[in-house]
Amino acid sequence: MRVPRAMAAVSGLLLLTWLPVIAGCGSSGPGPTVRDFLPKSGAIPGWQEDTSQGESPLKVFTDQQAARAYFNDALDPFLEAGWVAAALDSYVNGERSVLLILHQMESQEAAIEVFTRLQDDPAGTAWQGLELEDRGRISNQGTYWLIHARRDRFFFEASCEPGDAQTRPEAVSFANAVAAGLP
Repeated sequence: MRVPRAMAAVSGLLLLTWLPVIAGCGSSGPGPTVRDFLPKSGAIPGWQEDTSQGESPLKVFTDQQAARAYFNDALDPFLEAGWVAAALDSYVNGERSVLLILHQMESQEAAIEVFTRLQDDPAGTAWQGLELEDRGRISNQGTYWLIHARRDRFFFEASCEPGDAQTRPEAVSFANAVAAGLP
């Protein structure tokens, strides 16, 4: 099920929320994981983690077998390019919702490869370019907006509902905030 909702401008709150994660990248510890780069509830103004089903929808995959069981064949382009891990979470903002899937790849080149390979996915998609932090595109899928974007070694997909004209700018702002939080 695709659950999307979008948001407004990126604020200093986002930077302050993610600064400890980014600052920790050079530490001698294990470093941040893909999960650490998902926005925390409230980190993007107006957006909260969707707990309407009674628990957090957050899922993290570091094992290819578990990820393949969840994503099925949709994971193939990622595995072929150099997949490391994935995390997904759902967010709500009033009547809008977002399902965010963040894939960590082995390298920036691997993220570019996936971004390029998925330009025709879903088949027949009419993509429009987006001015995101690194590179992105958006398409109206009828009931939701679909966003593909990449930054450094990350590729993410955001499915934003509803697919109306009022949701588009919020979907783009949400995607910009996610991209800004990536290293």
